[in-house]
Amino acid sequence: MSEQDVQATGSLTVEDAQKMYENYKSYWAENYKEAVIDLKMAAGDPATHYGQGWDDAYSTPVGPMVVDNELPQYIHQVTNDIRQNVPSIKVLPVSDADIETAEIYRGLFRAIEDHSHADEVCDTAAEYAVACSIGFMAVDHAYCDGEPGVQEIIFKTIPDPLSEYLDPASVEYDGRDSNGHISLSPINRKDFERLYKGKKFVSFTDPKADASKTDSIVLAQIFIRETDNENNTVVRRYLFSGEDLLKETIFPGKYIPRVPIYGEVKWIEGKRVLSSLIRGARSPQRRLNHMLSKESQLLAQAPIAPIMAVEGTLVNERKQWQVPGLENALEYRQQDLDGNPAPQPTRLQPPGASTGFLEAIASAKEAIKASMGIYNAGLGKREGDASGIALQQLDRSGDIATFHYPDNVRRSYGHMGEIVIDMVPVIYDTPRIIQTLNDESDVVMVGINGMPLQPDQKQAYDLTKGKYRVRVTTGASYTTKRQEEAAFLTQIAQKDPNFMQIGGDILFKSMDTPGAQALAARYKKIINPQLLDDKDQPQIPPQLIQKMQQMEQIIQQGAQEIQQLQAQLQSKQAEDQAKLADTQLKGADLQLKGQDLQLKMQVEQSKAENERAKLQLEAEKLEIERMKLGMQAEQQINQQPIAPVEQEDDPQIEMAELELQQQRNELERQEIEQRAAQANAVIGALAAISQQLAELAKPKPISIVRANPDDPFSPIIGAA
Repeated sequence: MSEQDVQATGSLTVEDAQKMYENYKSYWAENYKEAVIDLKMAAGDPATHYGQGWDDAYSTPVGPMVVDNELPQYIHQVTNDIRQNVPSIKVLPVSDADIETAEIYRGLFRAIEDHSHADEVCDTAAEYAVACSIGFMAVDHAYCDGEPGVQEIIFKTIPDPLSEYLDPASVEYDGRDSNGHISLSPINRKDFERLYKGKKFVSFTDPKADASKTDSIVLAQIFIRETDNENNTVVRRYLFSGEDLLKETIFPGKYIPRVPIYGEVKWIEGKRVLSSLIRGARSPQRRLNHMLSKESQLLAQAPIAPIMAVEGTLVNERKQWQVPGLENALEYRQQDLDGNPAPQPTRLQPPGASTGFLEAIASAKEAIKASMGIYNAGLGKREGDASGIALQQLDRSGDIATFHYPDNVRRSYGHMGEIVIDMVPVIYDTPRIIQTLNDESDVVMVGINGMPLQPDQKQAYDLTKGKYRVRVTTGASYTTKRQEEAAFLTQIAQKDPNFMQIGGDILFKSMDTPGAQALAARYKKIINPQLLDDKDQPQIPPQLIQKMQQMEQIIQQGAQEIQQLQAQLQSKQAEDQAKLADTQLKGADLQLKGQDLQLKMQVEQSKAENERAKLQLEAEKLEIERMKLGMQAEQQINQQPIAPVEQEDDPQIEMAELELQQQRNELERQEIEQRAAQANAVIGALAAISQQLAELAKPKPISIVRANPDDPFSPIIGAA
């Protein structure tokens, strides 16, 4: 959702904005005046270091005006400690909320911190709070790069805290009760004319100045929080030049997106008085500069000739004595100009430092430390023969003396978290994929508000519902923790050779050296999977998980169908085996019958052969008889008279009967051969049937038939 552009209602005119600015400016004038002096002192500005009344002395040629700026080291001591102990936001569910969604809020907050460089935003404000008593952080929203219409929450650095004016009525340390705020920012003529065509180029802070003589003016961004009787809160944002209301919008959320970080706050007679770390050190710092300047002036007035010699003793030897290091032996004349004996040249002692000045300088330096509660131990300097425990106690005392500075940072950063949590349901109100960071700063993509689940995402999240609050803690930065972890694990690996087999991936992951992450990934592959957490196991995309679930269902369905087919097949096999056994019995019976028939055919063939032989013999006999009868007939014809032969029958009749008998025998032989051929055919058919039955009795493989033969996961429709 974008920030709503509303029609200018005239609820805040340019004149009203000017009056508001004058009121706020007047309230903060004294504190900001002192803050400017603090900043100049920290920056080493000579005129400020010598203070009022020293400006003329600084420009006089009386002597050097020394500036020995002791203040930055103390500022850095406190601010760098804040940098090392960064604040961390934890999101807690309140109502209509759950812990899992709170973790998504936390991961989103980390991502906002990361791409907005929140460490720079916080460090800049904290450094100003320490150095000049007040700093500011800003929250805003902007369109995402490459994603039209999609917005994100961002943090902004406030480079000049003295251009920010908080509601004078605000009393909370983090400014949560502020109902108004003014931010001043410069803009050049070119950008102004491009963004606000037709508007006059007039500065908000000086509307009467001649803008034609300048190329830059100041615009004022004003926030006003309005709450109605039903406790509905609206934050209006206005943008003013010195003559026009340039823009009016409604800011998402119920808080003004400017958060102060105070240094030290005191209320004196109803007035807020801010102090920086170095506020009390300004006077001893000036005293130190004064003592050093006086000492330098006295030293400048001391004689500068290092050698005292009688005139005439150093004529040609002067260079040797001016630079004695260039010669192995120094020569001089033993007589003066008048020829009288003269002593050798004598080196004069340099002017000694004044004990009073040394004590005054040491006293000023100690006063600087005492004003801030930070001593040598806190600066890393060893004091005498103090033991390590004593030095730690002194260092801790310095941390305690300045603890209110990091504590104020923690409070204000907690309000930054509240502003972000309040803005999230408005900015992230549509289905989208957001980037979050886990505890190890690894990027995790999450679908919200109805967007499909992403890898590593176990449930859906709706960021438009629920109420959450924040809790802020401080501790070592993630980089520092990684370094400590790497050192600790390295020590374990040196003492336990087996450690690399169970924790080598964690050791390399905690290192920032080149190639360490690649080694961590390789070690994870060889570690026993049972030792890895679920989150360390290879993650499967949701689409693949869904496909695997479908495959698993198909496999289960296929297994059931296979079991049914196997049962049917077993039943069919049993039936086939029974039929096969019956067929085998019948085949055996047919085989026996065939063998019996074959034997009978062999017997019949033998009988036929015997009959054929008998018939052949009978035929031969008949042929002999026929030949005899022919011979007798021929004799009867040739011999006259021949006695009549007694015959029972006529020879021709007998020959006819013999021929008839031969034909019968031939028919019987053909019939016997035909029966033998039929028997052989029956035996061959029985043998083929037996071979087919044997083939049917052999087990055959089962082929699964699917709806789509090309898809191995398609439903099973049968078996073959």
